[in-house]
Amino acid sequence: MTRLKTTDDDEAGVDRDELAVHYQLNDGDTIDGMLPLGGITTSAELLEELAEFGCELQDEIILSVNHMEAQYEDHRGKMKALGPRTPLDEVIEAGDVTVVSRSRAPPRRTGGRACCNGGGAMRVMVD
Repeated sequence: MTRLKTTDDDEAGVDRDELAVHYQLNDGDTIDGMLPLGGITTSAELLEELAEFGCELQDEIILSVNHMEAQYEDHRGKMKALGPRTPLDEVIEAGDVTVVSRSRAPPRRTGGRACCNGGGAMRVMVD
């Protein structure tokens, strides 16, 4: 017997062809757009497209993957950073991404790392 597809089944298997993107690049307003997802198969490709799309939407800042940070809200409501190894399905399921330039991004806390200077003494280096 064939199982009927329900509305809940449709929501579980999210199949979107666009992603809502919000760019917060300078002290001005947020720029919103809908990024087509055709041909994007990995999060690394998505990051490249986010940079290119951001450049097309505005003229003030030239974006590259190295000069921006992207984040999305997962299904539990937790904000996560979008990186090249992020599961693409999770980002598509979220439905939208916020992009900020690194100059506007909150500073990342970096931990110190220990190293030995050869004389047996340890010191902590802060990045």
